[in-house]
Amino acid sequence: MAKPTEEAERYFVKAFHTSIRGYLKNPQSNPLFVNEAKFTSIGEMALGLQHLAVGLRATYILLDEVNRKLDKLKK
Repeated sequence: MAKPTEEAERYFVKAFHTSIRGYLKNPQSNPLFVNEAKFTSIGEMALGLQHLAVGLRATYILLDEVNRKLDKLKK
């Protein structure tokens, strides 16, 4: 199972590729296709941010545990 930050990175890369596909590889400039690419990549960025938040929260929990153990060692 991937770590939340790895999942976030995967979604950000996917959003980037979706936006490229929507803008650069659309020679006819079909507005429907461009809008679909925009909204899809925004959704993928949102999912990436959610996973990033989970990873950050987990990091703070672990950091808090480390700080508590260090405090016990100091006493």
